Amino acid sequence: MRKSIDGLPRSCKNNSQSIADGGNVDSAVFPILREHFNDAQISELCVWICFIIASQWFGAAI
Repeated sequence: MRKSIDGLPRSCKNNSQSIADGGNVDSAVFPILREHFNDAQISELCVWICFIIASQWFGAAI
């Protein structure tokens, strides 16, 4: 049985935006992410988002 991905794109976007805005991720995002990812995958997603944001900041600075 496949899980619905209806809320997944919005949750990933909300998570990304929260991290970009200072790291205060709304706790309502995590239950939706947990429907599709385990804790290790959520951590990896957050690390990837931070890496991309830092790369963009570095690129803008040079």
